[in-house]
Amino acid sequence: MNTRRSNSKNSLEAGPRRSRLVRRGRRGNPAERERGAALVEMALVLPFLVLLAFGLVETGMGWRNAITVTSAARQGARVSSHLGVNPQSDREGLLAVQAVMGADMDQVDFVVFYNANGSGDLPAGCESGSVGGLCNWYDKDMVAATDAEWAAGGWDAPWAPASREDNVRTADHLGVYIAFQHEYFTGVFPGTAPVIKRQTIMRIEPKVD
Repeated sequence: MNTRRSNSKNSLEAGPRRSRLVRRGRRGNPAERERGAALVEMALVLPFLVLLAFGLVETGMGWRNAITVTSAARQGARVSSHLGVNPQSDREGLLAVQAVMGADMDQVDFVVFYNANGSGDLPAGCESGSVGGLCNWYDKDMVAATDAEWAAGGWDAPWAPASREDNVRTADHLGVYIAFQHEYFTGVFPGTAPVIKRQTIMRIEPKVD
């Protein structure tokens, strides 16, 4: 009789234990559930993190190129304004631009030396070519030309250095305008990268009689 009661009691105690084990098995290990949730969250967030990283890289490269182009325009204007009416004014200014740009000179679409009197804006038509009395337009091949090619080209004739005013009271203002084709570094973003345009204006240094 006691044996049957004991067996019955053991059976009752084993039942709830088995039930708890079954429920626990169905729920799974909490640590494993957390790891699974973390993996799902990472899969959702990772693409956005990657795009953010690429965006930061592209922004940094764009900022770096903009600073370089600005420095090149400033240096070109400084050299050319210092030379004033010297026949080599534009030539030396372009070489100064090239020195700052270095290997990035290949991405320069064009450089313009222009008469910046008045508003200081680039005169109409000067983005596509030279305009008599207003500006000289140069592409990167002209910048890289030899001295002989430069002399034969006559590329600085439309706004010739000799025609510029360097009188202390009425000296012209000279502008240097650079258009630079930025290129995406990562290759992730679609479309064409923007053209970076920068200009610097300086007064031609007056002659000393």
